[in-house]
Amino acid sequence: MEINLLLEFTDRAELREWLLANHASARSCWVTCSRSRRPGTLYYPDLVEEALCFGWIDSTCKRLPDGRLAQRISPRRKGSHWTELNRRRCADLSARGLMTAAGLAALQAGLAAPAAGNAGPAAPSLPTKEVVAAIIRRGDEVLATQRGYGDWKDWWEFPGGKIEAGESPEAALVREIREELAAEISVDRLLHTIEWDYPTFHLRMHCYMCSLLGDALHLNEHEAARWLSAPTLASVSWLPADLQLLPLIERELKG
Repeated sequence: MEINLLLEFTDRAELREWLLANHASARSCWVTCSRSRRPGTLYYPDLVEEALCFGWIDSTCKRLPDGRLAQRISPRRKGSHWTELNRRRCADLSARGLMTAAGLAALQAGLAAPAAGNAGPAAPSLPTKEVVAAIIRRGDEVLATQRGYGDWKDWWEFPGGKIEAGESPEAALVREIREELAAEISVDRLLHTIEWDYPTFHLRMHCYMCSLLGDALHLNEHEAARWLSAPTLASVSWLPADLQLLPLIERELKG
């Protein structure tokens, strides 16, 4: 494999800066590195961790004529195998607040890979639950809420709930937010519809960008709530379906 786009970084901070700017558009790159810690040279384990943070992976390694190593990194392919070591690395990186939305989405896709069809239509054997979710924006932040009940207790989500018979998605969302948060919202526009298979049901979740019509919020059903900015979106443990929204929301907040 031919070496192209060979990049040199003195530390992981420089690599992270490049990935922040290019992880969503670049197809691959080669990075000079060392298997031992050397001043002014990127340490290989640091390279691997930063790649994981953005949903990238290391692959081919070549030795350059001057003796240095060139490591190829690229976006992880959908459905690719995750080693237990890299899963543990991601758990540690997440605890340290280093995983990005793109990295968490790649990890969740990998964890869900054995259950085919998570990105597509509902499996025939699974009942479908159709729900709405509110991405409530306040400036450069969105509201995340922590579930206080059920099998997914303590996980984080965007507030919302089921669409009742005869309701439009927008009306259901206004009602759910009033019940869950004692708040009034403006439903601004549909951002995306998520299709996701949980173990016992298929979820169809219509996700809307929303605005608060007042300042008051009261947690009637949730344990906690946080306002998260683009850099802190990955700081909580999201439900698998909600996790798929993070790259879209990150672009919304930065755009």
